[in-house]
Order: sequence, then C-alpha cells, then structure tokens
Amino acid sequence: MAVMNESSHWQRVKALFQAAVERPEEERASFLAAAGGDDRVRQDVEGLLAADALGDDYAGQMPVLDDIDTRDFGLPSHSRIDEPLLVAGRRVGPYEIVALVGAGSMGHVYRARDTRLNRDVAVKVVSTFALDAGHMTRVAREAQTLAALNHPNVAAIYGLDELDGSQVLVLEFVDGETLSERIRQGPTTVSETVALALQVAAGLDAAHAKGIVHRDLKPSNIKIASGGVKVLDFGLAVSHADPATGIIAGSPAYMSPEQTRGERVDVRTDIWAFGSLLYELLTGKRAFNGDSMSATLTAVQQHDPDWEALPSETPAALRTLLRRCLEKDPAQRPQTMDEVRGTLFVAQRRSHAWEVGVAATVVLAALVGISTWKYA
Repeated sequence: MAVMNESSHWQRVKALFQAAVERPEEERASFLAAAGGDDRVRQDVEGLLAADALGDDYAGQMPVLDDIDTRDFGLPSHSRIDEPLLVAGRRVGPYEIVALVGAGSMGHVYRARDTRLNRDVAVKVVSTFALDAGHMTRVAREAQTLAALNHPNVAAIYGLDELDGSQVLVLEFVDGETLSERIRQGPTTVSETVALALQVAAGLDAAHAKGIVHRDLKPSNIKIASGGVKVLDFGLAVSHADPATGIIAGSPAYMSPEQTRGERVDVRTDIWAFGSLLYELLTGKRAFNGDSMSATLTAVQQHDPDWEALPSETPAALRTLLRRCLEKDPAQRPQTMDEVRGTLFVAQRRSHAWEVGVAATVVLAALVGISTWKYA
C-alpha cells in the first residue's frame, strides 16, 4: 500500500474524527475499527477524541486549526508525550534553566536566569514534533512581531536562538498571576475590571497600530505583574497584510464568529475576544461555553451571553460596550481599540462616581443613625 502524503493523512483524520465525534462514546471504538485505515490514522483520531472529551477547559488553552495540518489543532499528540524536559541547571547559551512554568501543544516555557545580565527571562522551547516548515515560520513570525512592539503592556522579546535543533524564544519573564488565576478567585469589581481592561486595551491598541492582530487573546495569555498588566503569547498573531484566510486559529471560547468560520480576521476579532474577557472578569464565567469544543463554537456562532449575570452596578456605558464588542457581525462592533478605550474611560469615571455615591450614602446613613440615637 502506498504511504499517504501528509495532506491526505490529515484529511482522512479530519473526516474520521468528525464522523466519530457525532456517535455515542461507547460506539466510537467499533466505528474506528470498522473504518479501517492504518494505525497512525486511528491513533491521531483517538487523540483528538480524547482531547474533545476533556472539554473546553483543556481545548480552550490551545489553538484550533483546520484543513492544513491536524497537528495545528493544538490538541495532544501521542508524539508529544515523551518530549524531553530541560532540568534545572541546564544551560541554553547564557540562560540557566530554573524551572518549568508552562507547557502546551507547541512546547514548554521555562523560567531561566540570564547569566550575562543577571535577570530572569522566559525561555520558550518549541517541541521537536512541531518543527515543520509551517511551525518554524510561525515561531519566527512571533519573534518578529514582538520585536516590532515596544509597549509597557506587552511582554518583550530578547532573542531567538536554537537548542539541539529546536527553536528557542527568549522572552521577558512576567512574574505574577494570569487573569485566569485571578478569575478563579471570583469576579472582579467593576473598578478593578475597568482598570485591568484599560491596560489590556492599551497593549492591543499598540499592536494594532503596528498592523498586528493577536488572534488568541484570553485570560491565560494576560498576566498581572507588579508593574502592570502584560499581554503575552503572540504565537498566532497575523498582520493585516497576511490575513490567513481559510485557517481556523484561536481558542474556542474566545474566537470571534468569523474566526470560527476561517474567514478573514482583523482588529475586530481581537475586539470580540476583548469583550469575552471583559464579560468573564465581571461575572466570573465565560461568555461562551459548552460541554465540548463543537458546542462552544456553536455558542459563539449562534448564542448570546447571559446578560443577566452582569453585576447590577455595571455602568450603562460598560454594558453597551460589552454588547457591541460581542456583536456577531464585525461591522457592528467598535472598529478600533482606541474607540474601546474611550468608552472604558467613561465607564471608569461613572464607576468611580457610583462608588463615591455609595460611600456617601453609607456615611450619611451612619450619621443619621447616630443623631437618632443621641437625641432619642
């Protein structure tokens, strides 16, 4: 039997996965056995089914791609399980590994010490299985994208190197909690939400000014550091000159409707994701969610968030901004992050006025109570 080329292989995987995922879980094994095909096809389909069963909490952390190469789905691959880790003390050029701080479909991220400049850095080592020509281009593009940005709300890049055939990005190490970790503690107040959102918006605005669309904005890609908020991971970023039409890329719960359909994306895709982020900060839950990846994508395309979940003290300007950011039609959204920032400033002033009013009411009530007690 002739060996299938990579394109035919992944088209077969995709077709079998889509057919199998529609069947009851207990029937999938017999369906795959009856479908035939080589072991590699079956293993890749089983890997995708296992990842889908884990739900959006897993799949939402990684990119989803279609048509080009199913490894780009960002879902676990059996070839990645034995990917070697760098141990503490290992040197990568002048960088001494301290600890593993994150892992994903594309590789591992380590905290390391720059022995020349005596500072901590993040070393992102791309998995060897991902180093085909397309992924190598993406890594180089991420490096070039970050090098073009110089903004306090965007994590900086220090270099692009190579280690044992793997590409290595050396990035600014941002010490702090992600917005995902912050949200797990519960919803943020309106004033805290707006303060955080203004910084995220400033970082995105700077990227957009350079013609860069992040395309994967989500809570786990934003960190709250002592010096302020930092937007991370431009690995899926595209420029206006390279719209990547026909490729579905992003994290399901934060992808815009046009993104889920593989249509041309622009800054309004980031504005959608920003709206999803804003909603999650205020409510403590995702704007769009489902029991599986396909259910989440359906929610993005067809459903509205639960607007009743917004706290009662949410200013009208912020409510309106949220609804506009999450319009299914990109033409109905704010067209620039600068416009979003302007509305946030208005919401910030009104939120502050509301908080001052509440405080004044509490003080007045206390004074009235004291007076009533004193002269009773």
